[in-house]
Amino acid sequence: MGSLRGLRQWWGRIKELGVYYGYWPNAIKSTLLVKKDHLEEARELFRGTDVMITCEGVKVLGCPVGTQEYVNKELTNKVKPQSAYSAFTHGLFSEWTYLFRTCQFEECQVQPLNDCLFNVFIPSLLGRDAVSELERDWLSLPTRYGGLGLVNPCWFARCQRSSSVAITQPLVDMLLGNDNGSVTDVEVEMDKAKKKCKLEKEEVYRSTMSTLRSELPADRLRLLDVSSEQGASSWLTALPLKEYGFDMSKLEFRDALCLRYGWTNPLSTIQSSTR
Repeated sequence: MGSLRGLRQWWGRIKELGVYYGYWPNAIKSTLLVKKDHLEEARELFRGTDVMITCEGVKVLGCPVGTQEYVNKELTNKVKPQSAYSAFTHGLFSEWTYLFRTCQFEECQVQPLNDCLFNVFIPSLLGRDAVSELERDWLSLPTRYGGLGLVNPCWFARCQRSSSVAITQPLVDMLLGNDNGSVTDVEVEMDKAKKKCKLEKEEVYRSTMSTLRSELPADRLRLLDVSSEQGASSWLTALPLKEYGFDMSKLEFRDALCLRYGWTNPLSTIQSSTR
């Protein structure tokens, strides 16, 4: 950030002095993001440096920064159904967590991911037809609440973004000079914000549990209570390590889910999928 000539001087100095401190700047991996009106000037000033120059946008630690068109394009690519399916099957939902924390999503941008989970991933996982809306809410709960942790991305995106803003606000205020408190004071305020966000999230889970308890029939309500007991979900959270006997076959896993949620095992569907 700053004037282009100032940035060019800074780049020259860091190339010159960096090696004395064990830092070797890599121009090929460096990108200068400028406004369209300054694009030609930037290209002229940085000619021969190998620094990438763009007026559209760039990803910073996976987060798109730049024009609204560039950001929308990157976000659209992130929510393709195939990407969503891959993220869940390989356990990479943490990447979505980071993205949701750093970007402001509109619900319409995240809805395709939710549709994929509801209509594709969950039926494939269970080996049965799509679940009801009530069951979808049940499965969205963490395993300790009797769910599978298959959160609704629309809600999760809003939750992660608002939590990120709230938790980092004390640090932002200090950096911008709006707060004269010490670093220790900022850490205390951030810890308070973290605890508050955690309590708000738990309140959402408890609210969902309350809705389930009011709408589930008695036999399935008992299943909700049993699956919420301590240790009842350890088989879901444990890594499927074969050497420890934690791996389950497709039939075993689906049978266990049917017992957990009171479903009748769709034998014909399972048999056809294992031929």
